[in-house]
Amino acid sequence: MLIFVRHGQTEDNVKGIATGRTDIPLNETGLQQAELVGEGLKNAHFDVVFVSPLLRARQTAAAILKYHPNTPVFYDGRLMEREDGKATGRLLAEVYPNFAWDYDATYSYEGFETMDQMKARVEDFYNEILPQYKGKSVLIVAHDGIGKISRWIFEGMPESHHLDDYHFSNARSFLLREDW
Repeated sequence: MLIFVRHGQTEDNVKGIATGRTDIPLNETGLQQAELVGEGLKNAHFDVVFVSPLLRARQTAAAILKYHPNTPVFYDGRLMEREDGKATGRLLAEVYPNFAWDYDATYSYEGFETMDQMKARVEDFYNEILPQYKGKSVLIVAHDGIGKISRWIFEGMPESHHLDDYHFSNARSFLLREDW
């Protein structure tokens, strides 16, 4: 089983700011959300947990892992959020005129990671871990962008070509794969 959890809320989430890989903490609501998702998963069994090294994901994972203290944890940079380059710190509504995750969009910013680039690094992560943990229960704690790309990998591109169709709310858990 492969379960994905998006980190709890941050101030940038509230303000609609492109955070990218900026290493910011959860806000008070996000800390409460992390506690709730931890409680919701306390009776689940995980053979291994993979976490983005960014603080907001680590804080969310910590709230879950207090119920699973003996579960091995690995921090993997391939689970970091999309690199927004020069768009980092700007309002999402200004940066992305229609959809932030529109595959057919032509916008680009210096240092901006394309969806194809992001997909390649996330596929590299799955290609490494899936064979190693086949038949095991795996938890991934990361970011909305990683969740979107993961669903694209496992379910295909939405007909709309908008990965926003695969949006993950803060501190939401989602079953990516029942088995493999």
